[in-house]
Amino acid sequence: FAPYMVLGVAVGAVLHGYVPEGAFESLAGQNLYILIPVSAIIGVFLYVRASTMVPIATSLAAKGMAMGAVMSLTIAGAGASLPEMIMMKKMFHWPLLTAFVFVVFATACITGFAIELL
Repeated sequence: FAPYMVLGVAVGAVLHGYVPEGAFESLAGQNLYILIPVSAIIGVFLYVRASTMVPIATSLAAKGMAMGAVMSLTIAGAGASLPEMIMMKKMFHWPLLTAFVFVVFATACITGFAIELL
């Protein structure tokens, strides 16, 4: 648990300390109908734990990224990861694996859009 937290804090610190303030504000002004699903896709293929994602999400939000996109990335990253999908493929057939990834992706997108609507 501790190594993952250290990794998350390190990535969050790099984002917070070295990424310019307006870097993600330009993304926040983009079309959220594209930004939220793209964030979810990126999150699905990231190998992060939920504890690692908290400092990263905090830094992204502090730099001006839209909260819906941040939550979409967080939920998708915590819900599924590439190594997890590789392990699941050894146990399940493609239809079940596809359904799992789709449910995680859809949940991340729906939550991201709901946050932006509130």
